[in-house]
Amino acid sequence: AGRFHTVSASVAEDAKKWEAKNDEKPNEAKKSDEKPPAEELGHAEFEGGHSYTGHFSGGMMHGTGEYHWKDGTSYEGDFHWNTIHGTGHFTWPDGSTYEGQVARGLRHGKGTFTGVGGGLMYQGGWRCGERHGQGTLWYNETKDCYYEGEWRNNKRHGQGLMRWSPPKPVVTSLAASPTRRKKKEPAPPPPQGNVYEGGWEDDLKAGLGTMTWYDKRERYEGEWKANLQNGSGEHVWMDDRPDSNSLGTQKQMCNRYLGDWLEGTRYGVGTFHYANGAKYYGEWKANAKHGYGVFTFEDGHVYEGPFDSDRMVEEDHSAASVTDDPMQPQLHLRINDLLPPEPSIAAAAAAGSAAAAAAMVNAGGSGGDDAVAALAGGASIGLGNTQQGMPSNAAAAARVRQSLEKAVLRYTSELKTIYKRYSNLDAAPLPPLNDPSEPATGADAKSTQFAMTLAQFTKLWQDCNMASLNVSLATVHRIFAAMRVQHELEIAAATAKRNVNLESHFGMGDDEAAVASAAAAITTTTTTTAPDDVDMYSTTRPILFREFVEGIAR
Repeated sequence: AGRFHTVSASVAEDAKKWEAKNDEKPNEAKKSDEKPPAEELGHAEFEGGHSYTGHFSGGMMHGTGEYHWKDGTSYEGDFHWNTIHGTGHFTWPDGSTYEGQVARGLRHGKGTFTGVGGGLMYQGGWRCGERHGQGTLWYNETKDCYYEGEWRNNKRHGQGLMRWSPPKPVVTSLAASPTRRKKKEPAPPPPQGNVYEGGWEDDLKAGLGTMTWYDKRERYEGEWKANLQNGSGEHVWMDDRPDSNSLGTQKQMCNRYLGDWLEGTRYGVGTFHYANGAKYYGEWKANAKHGYGVFTFEDGHVYEGPFDSDRMVEEDHSAASVTDDPMQPQLHLRINDLLPPEPSIAAAAAAGSAAAAAAMVNAGGSGGDDAVAALAGGASIGLGNTQQGMPSNAAAAARVRQSLEKAVLRYTSELKTIYKRYSNLDAAPLPPLNDPSEPATGADAKSTQFAMTLAQFTKLWQDCNMASLNVSLATVHRIFAAMRVQHELEIAAATAKRNVNLESHFGMGDDEAAVASAAAAITTTTTTTAPDDVDMYSTTRPILFREFVEGIAR
């Protein structure tokens, strides 16, 4: 009572008596048989220029009231024995406000904070004056930049979604041109801000999460640490599906990397799928191919060996000679499993699948029809009669392969026309990166393949009436499955050969049996645990152009 400048003397005296009787423990008032003095309305002014207007009980601020600080801060709401406690409304001198639950004078529980001008706004959980628990923080007046998720001690911590403001749309001369208005073409949708959804730790991206850069048209899904990709993850460089009338097959998918990361760079072991169908699997360092790796060119040739700062250390002239031309003048058919074993390590490792592949071809018919594939208009592509009897030696096998590759070379344009036509049948478009709606996530966001699918090849099989050639649909599926196994076997054999050669260099022995055994082990791991492959028989599995051509040849 002595702290008040003006207060009723009788109220102050009653308060002193009641407090003394209850041992000055207002929180235990309910335990006393005697009820505290009745609440009364009043006004108190405090030393320092502060004031209170509202309910009193036993000489204390208790009930509802308004408290004004000298600096202009004010509070209106519940009081509990001289303490701001319950539900109320704070207003600060700069115009920011808080409305919600309070405890011991601090924001605690559920509440809404609104910053100056209404730009910054937080709605959610609080603990001891800090954002804590589940809540949403909007960073601007338009509310297109916000974080929604978990908080700890005023920092984003746990699981949450962060969306950044979209870039300001740029009005180009094309968008406002008379031609566009005349054709009544729709204006491009407004740009969308970048989005991250996943784990956070002390205001930084951490753990598992997905980041979509709409401005750069990129997406990363995987592990993070201190705001950087770190651990295992997949990065996709998003691109539009190519026009069905465009020339070439240089865009069969989006560029995609799946593998290890360190502090925001590709570092460790990973696989990079290139848009033209090429593929690299091996070691990385600071975003460059560095160490041992296997590079499959878009024409089917394979380089296996060391890389240094993104360059092949052992130059592969045969591969370079057929890949410099962007139109892919020639494709390399990897059909060792259909031909007699060559005196090579690769053939030895692949021998395990030769019998199954031969049976597969026999099941498809060996009549030697020249019309292997036909266009709907009646045109045919002749690959010649290569099944009049399997060649008896490696030289004859090489001639068979060479004749097939020459036939492919003659009909490359027609094959590309067929491939692109059927690749665009019922093709699901990519999720638009500038769609103002919510971004696609999960399976819908993974449509990054522009290559033909097995389902689309089935349509080609129907149009060409391949069943009349005794090539059943089941046979087609088995042929493509065997082809992929053969490719993996060849790469595994090359990898095993290098591993054995390294062991030999260090005095650990070298023999072809060891190579074949090592290749078999590598192949088993590759074919059963490859993280970026779908079911080998799935109708949605992509078929690259070189696989399409080789499948027809098979």
